[in-house]
Amino acid sequence: MMNSTSFVNSVFKITSGSFFGQFILAISSPIITRIYEPKIFGFFATYNAIVKLVSAIAPLRYEMALVIAKKNNDSRHLALLSFVFVSIIVIAIFLISMFIRKFVSDNDIINVLVSYPLYVCSGILFWAVLNILISIETRHSNFSNIASLKFIKPSFTAISQIFYGIMINSSVYGLFIGDLIGSFVCVIFLTTRSFNSQSIEKIKSLSLSNTIKMMIRYKSFPIYGTWSVLVSSLMLQLPTLIIANYYPLSIVGLFALANRMLQMPMALFNSGLSQVFLKSASVDNSQKNIKNLVLKIFSRLMMFGLLPILVVSLIGEELFSIIFGRQWSEAGRYTQILSFWCFSAFLVQPLAHLVNIFEKQKEGLIINIIRLLVRIGTLSYCVIVQINIINTLIYFSMAGVLSNFIFLFYLLRLSKNSLKDIIFVSGRYIFVSVIFCLPLLIVKQLYIFPDFILILLSISLLIFYGLFSFMIDSGFRKLVYNAIFVEKR
Repeated sequence: MMNSTSFVNSVFKITSGSFFGQFILAISSPIITRIYEPKIFGFFATYNAIVKLVSAIAPLRYEMALVIAKKNNDSRHLALLSFVFVSIIVIAIFLISMFIRKFVSDNDIINVLVSYPLYVCSGILFWAVLNILISIETRHSNFSNIASLKFIKPSFTAISQIFYGIMINSSVYGLFIGDLIGSFVCVIFLTTRSFNSQSIEKIKSLSLSNTIKMMIRYKSFPIYGTWSVLVSSLMLQLPTLIIANYYPLSIVGLFALANRMLQMPMALFNSGLSQVFLKSASVDNSQKNIKNLVLKIFSRLMMFGLLPILVVSLIGEELFSIIFGRQWSEAGRYTQILSFWCFSAFLVQPLAHLVNIFEKQKEGLIINIIRLLVRIGTLSYCVIVQINIINTLIYFSMAGVLSNFIFLFYLLRLSKNSLKDIIFVSGRYIFVSVIFCLPLLIVKQLYIFPDFILILLSISLLIFYGLFSFMIDSGFRKLVYNAIFVEKR
């Protein structure tokens, strides 16, 4: 079991990489949005949704099993299984795209698949392999490598997209190629770090019989886990595909940018936390350890996430207008609407690994199907009856919040945390965050200030909140101390 200091240090390693990676993403996004128009963003968002959806299930979840396997030899066989299934699925997708080319229609989703099969299949391959390599690094606690990855991916992607857009043309190819270059460089980086002179001998020691044995031993992962992650991926990617099917690509692009910016804080904090939580809880999944660990994580998620989301919900439109240009101000409005859905996902994402840790894939699948039906059912109803995009996003966001809190309640109960403890933690941070947001709300409602004044006020409130939390929260002070000073020893 990781002690608290080791846990914090591991999270800090990955989060530091995520910070610089998200910083690159943040400073490059205003440049990219001025090179590529919303319609092109919408086309790329459709490609990205297909790639992320398929790559998430391509290893059939054996990449998660290799993290928790008891023996290293078993883990290597599970890694082999993951790579084999990825290869099979990528080939199948390419053949399917060739077959349905005969039935090309005006549907934007089908057009992306049949018009750019090599780009789509390459994207699926790189992302799926990357997920497997990250699981291998997680098993061996090589969190520094994962931290580097969080910086390398957005850096190479952004530089490639900007270079192509400026030097060649601002077509969708620039976004495709940039994404593929970023993923490919990450695959090369982790491959060179994961394999050494002994790796060849270890690969040669793999046997078909043991591979089949591991496939059967962890059959619950593909049987239940794959469907569960498919449902989870559908919840993330299907909204983009549904909107692309019913609304103009310009609206899809606005929605994609709003969603991308909302995901940044999740990518910054949750990616590292999820990996370390999975490793720590897998090592020691005793009831006491899991209960305390989950409550601490939930507390920190509330502390770090609630106030920024409240701020975004108040000034999202003004923020996007200044940073990305007037043509993207509507995306800021979408961000305001989707902010609380994003926050609920922020709370759920790292704790969702409890389903794998306790091998509750069947129950997790049932809950995720319910969540999918609630969210996608709401969105589908709205687009079918032709509700305008603003009201559609409002209803979709409400359904997302409801479905995420259903899952969160299950996860907290699975970890044996009492409802009383959860209400106490939540109530404390809700109260403090609302108090800090009041000045911004009053200024916005009662006075007319330029947009940049509201943004400066928001930044000041976030800084004061951070200082306030540092002063009154001894656990937060210890976390900062361990992350900065203990790591240097």
